[in-house]
Amino acid sequence: MKNGTIVPDSEKTVVVGAHDVTVGEEHQRRHRVKRFVTHPKYHNVDYDVMLLQLEPRIEYNRDASPICFDSTTFTPGTECVATGWEICLVRITFSLHALLQEAPV
Repeated sequence: MKNGTIVPDSEKTVVVGAHDVTVGEEHQRRHRVKRFVTHPKYHNVDYDVMLLQLEPRIEYNRDASPICFDSTTFTPGTECVATGWEICLVRITFSLHALLQEAPV
């Protein structure tokens, strides 16, 4: 979504290392999405996950590092944190938070 309109897949990009997406921070890098891979069972929020193949490859540093998916099982009540910019629907217009958001889950 860009300025309230849907962006074609061929124009979609990912910003890596950003804290404030409205400012051109020195450590931010923009990558084109080369390929989208949805979960084969995706039909609703139960499998709401997607892999993105980016160009160019991400160069990891202090501001951009990978997340790890392993076989850890968390017990009910384990405190976790979700982060992101959150797209909000307000009066039929989508808006994006400028600063990285953090929420306990």
